[in-house]
Amino acid sequence: MALLVSLPGMIAPPFRSRGAAEMAAREMGGLSLADALSLCELLANVDPARYERAALRWLQRFIDERLPPLTEVALAASALAELRHGQRAVGVEALKRVVRR
Repeated sequence: MALLVSLPGMIAPPFRSRGAAEMAAREMGGLSLADALSLCELLANVDPARYERAALRWLQRFIDERLPPLTEVALAASALAELRHGQRAVGVEALKRVVRR
């Protein structure tokens, strides 16, 4: 899994480690909602203990930034659980659709 971190006008190289991705996020001063989701996906693979906290932070940020209807909140929460505990590809695709809306 590679994390693509968006910079204004460019895309940084994909990060294959949690440390490199987190360092890039700190240097940039934060991540877009889509890039934060990519970091969650990476954590689900490499650091399950940190994934839970990151997924909850992502969900809270999604709610705060988008003010989605309850059905989208439920879909996002279910997809985050699927990402870690079920069919990863199903969770990833559902979350990407939610972010694009």
